[in-house]
Order: sequence, then structure tokens, then C-alpha cells
Amino acid sequence: MLTVFGSVALDTIRTPTRILRNTLGGAATYAAISASFFERPGLVAVVGYDFPNQYQSILDRFADTRGVVRAHGKTFRYDGSYDQTLTYRTTNKTELNVLKNFKPVVPEQYRKSQFVYLANNDPAQNVKILREFDKVKFSMCDTIEFWISTRRNDVIKMMSRVDSVVINDEEAKLLTKTHNLIIAARKIMEWGTKYVIIKKGEHGSLLFYDDMVFPSPAFSMENIV
Repeated sequence: MLTVFGSVALDTIRTPTRILRNTLGGAATYAAISASFFERPGLVAVVGYDFPNQYQSILDRFADTRGVVRAHGKTFRYDGSYDQTLTYRTTNKTELNVLKNFKPVVPEQYRKSQFVYLANNDPAQNVKILREFDKVKFSMCDTIEFWISTRRNDVIKMMSRVDSVVINDEEAKLLTKTHNLIIAARKIMEWGTKYVIIKKGEHGSLLFYDDMVFPSPAFSMENIV
């Protein structure tokens, strides 16, 4: 079984052609939906009472949501803008809301999961929740600029506890304080993880393992948003 832990959000996304307000977002949301093509993942997350029922129905459709808690307060919100190329993103606002004081509990049905994906979330929480699984065969984590800028040491600790790290190119440079992606990946692996995947937007991604690098191209599209 695969368990996904992380953020379920209400996003405001601004592109050169349109603005989407309070749309379904969150790293855990889309990780779970993607995983559903292969199996029904368990989802551990928190939302507020303002979380629309129509979005809850989407989560229920693609994942086992026994680990999703509805708490008093507002759902985690993110507001970001993309430039003309849709490559560079500016974070306008991040509101943790119910995510700030969330103390996740892994449902008993999820504890035997062999695969765990720690989506963008509080890195200290990610380390803590990883201990709640009986025997994890493979674990992976992701992170974003917000946590790197505010909790860098916790991010590094989290990366030392997992088998694989997923991070985009700009955030890899920010985290490792270097402008060279190869050096950045090696530094992250020195912290303890085995694999590093660096996302490069329209240019695909790079997988690093030991002294090997495997480039993977992106799927080209004329109109994205």
C-alpha cells in the first residue's frame, strides 16, 4: 500500500492568461490522484470547515480518505504567480491555517504501508509521521521554498531519513546554496538520501543516483493553462 501525507489546499494561481481562485490544490492532493492510476492510496491530511464538498468528493473518488481530518478553521491556502514562460513562480502568500497546529495520526489501516510519500508539508511533521509506519520499503519526500526559507535544518533532517528526494531546480539551488544542479544533487545525497530527482519544468527532470545522472524530457504542449 502507498500512503501519501501532506497538504490539501485551496490555491489561487495566476498565469498570463487567467486567474484561478480557491481551486483545489495541495501537493498531497495531486500525488494521491496521480498514484490512483496504479492503486488506491491512503491519504493523511487536514482541511478546514471551509473546504468545499465538491473537492472532498474528488478526494474520496481517488483515494482512501480515512486519514483526512476536518478541523475548525480555514484550509491551507497558497497564492502564486507564473511568468510568461510558466517556468518561474512567485509566491505571493502562504497561509498555513489549520495546517499550522495539525498533529497527524496514521490510521491503523495505513500502518503497514510499504511505500510512503511525504508531500510538501512541515518537515518536522514528516519526520515524525514516518515513525508511525511498521516497515517502510521505500519513502520519498518533496519540499518548497517556504519550508527551505523558514525551516532549512528540519528540511535537511527530513531528507536524511528518506530514500528519495524530489525538488525543483530553483529550490535545490536555494537549499544547497549553489547554482550548479549536479553539485546540489550530490550535496543532498551526502545528507543521507539515495536518490534525488530535480524537476526542471518544461525541460523535464534529472534523476541522480550514486555517480549516475538520468535525464528525462518533459511532454511538450502548446497551451498549458
